[in-house]
Amino acid sequence: MKKATIIFTLIFTLAIQSCVKKDDKQIENTARVDATLPDSLTKQNDSLQRDSSQKNITENNDLLFAIEGLYQSKDNASCKMDLKLYYSEGKLKYDLITDNQTRTDFATLTLDEKKERYFVTLKNIKWSKNIGVVNSEGNAIDKNLSLPDEIQGSLDKNGIMIQNYGNAMNDYEKFAECGLKYISLIKVVK
Repeated sequence: MKKATIIFTLIFTLAIQSCVKKDDKQIENTARVDATLPDSLTKQNDSLQRDSSQKNITENNDLLFAIEGLYQSKDNASCKMDLKLYYSEGKLKYDLITDNQTRTDFATLTLDEKKERYFVTLKNIKWSKNIGVVNSEGNAIDKNLSLPDEIQGSLDKNGIMIQNYGNAMNDYEKFAECGLKYISLIKVVK
């Protein structure tokens, strides 16, 4: 009888551990993807998810700093990019020029949780590629991912930082024409 109880306990324990390991792997994979991002961009993604219901900041709001202006790529040799932010009829708009595309559309601002900077979202710009999270063999976990059509960046008084591509665990690329992982757009003072 003791042997049967011990065997049953062992099987039950292994079954429970198996279930816990599956959950831990999903948490571990998410944590591993976030761990590869700089803190500012990981916090940006968290803030964007939490602040998605936050009211869009408009021209009439008190801004932390002037956001309108021309932002140019810090490294034009690897990534030529000009981005102009401006208000038109009370709505934030952008003009984007790269080697491969020219776009004009709307943008939105949300304030970060520390209230020190903004997250800017450029509407209607399709990413170059989005394979998403991949397994250990390098294959996409979700085969039906569509290309996102918004580009997000962190905006402070000096410029905008955009993470252009992911890593081996989360394979995406926003601007194929830019070979930089982090696109740094510096505000041009006129």
